Amino acid sequence: MNTTQTVTLLVLAVLMFWAVGAYNRIVEMRNAIASAYAQVDAQLRRRHELLPQLVSALRPRFDADHGIFDSVIAASEQAHVAAAAARARPGAARAVASLALAEQALARMLGRMHVLLQQQPHAEIDPALAGVIAELAAVDQQLLFARQLFNAAALSYNHAVQQFPTSMLAPLFRFRPAGQL
Repeated sequence: MNTTQTVTLLVLAVLMFWAVGAYNRIVEMRNAIASAYAQVDAQLRRRHELLPQLVSALRPRFDADHGIFDSVIAASEQAHVAAAAARARPGAARAVASLALAEQALARMLGRMHVLLQQQPHAEIDPALAGVIAELAAVDQQLLFARQLFNAAALSYNHAVQQFPTSMLAPLFRFRPAGQL
């Protein structure tokens, strides 16, 4: 074996080791996205369980013509469906974007419901309702932190997939940029 062949084999071996290492790093980052999404999903599920309780506790206190409660439940259901789609593929940009849009719509409806509550300052809140409201606030706070973790994992993954030289390897293994919440 001459020097040229030895150098060529050495270069190919280094490139192969780099490719395996880069692939494993991207897979690890993709798995971190799935793990971070699991935390987001747990909080979304808990909130989805709490919202009907909140609505059923508040509905009798207000006139029946307030469609805001039905809108909150409908938006919650849409967010739940979008969360299920994102759960199936937590790194898929479209699924995560759909979830983000559904969550924004739910946030708007919850904001309207909050305005309605503020218009009734004399309404007395029983301890059970206060507990649901407090738990919902805690879930929203935990959801905020879970989203931050998810977005950080997605950003790291996106950087790895889009930066040279791994950007040349990513399309070969169908690594695509991930969405953010």
